[in-house]
Amino acid sequence: MKRSPQVRVTLSDDLLNHLRKTAKEQHVPLRWLVAGLVCDTLEARAEHHNDDHFQFAHCS
Repeated sequence: MKRSPQVRVTLSDDLLNHLRKTAKEQHVPLRWLVAGLVCDTLEARAEHHNDDHFQFAHCS
């Protein structure tokens, strides 16, 4: 399988609107909040599935 440096994320309308509002209030780019969600999700998955052969570069 060919690797890609890109990740595609699908968000519900409600979540996207919430993240847009939060990004504006916090003065950070929306993509940073989405990236944080992706990293948190991957790290949580890795913690719960230590036996998997799933590896990724830590987001921090």
